[in-house]
Amino acid sequence: MFASAPTADELARTLGSQLDFALKESIAISRDRVMNFSTEITRSARRRLRMTLPVLLLCGVAFAKPPIPTTNLQAAQQAIANAERVEAATFAAVDLGEARSKLSAAQQAVSEKEMVAAAQFADEARAAAELAAARTGAAKANAVNADIKRSTATLVEEMQRKTGDSK
Repeated sequence: MFASAPTADELARTLGSQLDFALKESIAISRDRVMNFSTEITRSARRRLRMTLPVLLLCGVAFAKPPIPTTNLQAAQQAIANAERVEAATFAAVDLGEARSKLSAAQQAVSEKEMVAAAQFADEARAAAELAAARTGAAKANAVNADIKRSTATLVEEMQRKTGDSK
């Protein structure tokens, strides 16, 4: 009537198979928990990043200072040097003086850390120096043109005199 008692080997096999099953289930559950936990961390990290990134960008923009406009300053200095080389002080002194004063204002703005104003003053200085150089070129060209007209008029007079003598 009674079933025979299991032997020690049978008990060990049954217990071992149950232990293997429990261990496999535990590993599968752990793996699922890790996957779900990492997904939750990723989602929450993404949410936090979406919230903080715009704030960080706004702070970066708000506290960022424009760089020193060295290229603008160098361009202005070069334009003034070019105007001086073409003798703008003789033909366009007012424009050259304006360029120098604008460059000085740009350098003053840099020392006061007003970089936007410094860039604008440097650009204005460059433009004034280029205008001085252009006006100098025009004045020189007008002088050459006037000289050529005088020479042509002299030649015409001489040709008329010689023509009148031969009659």
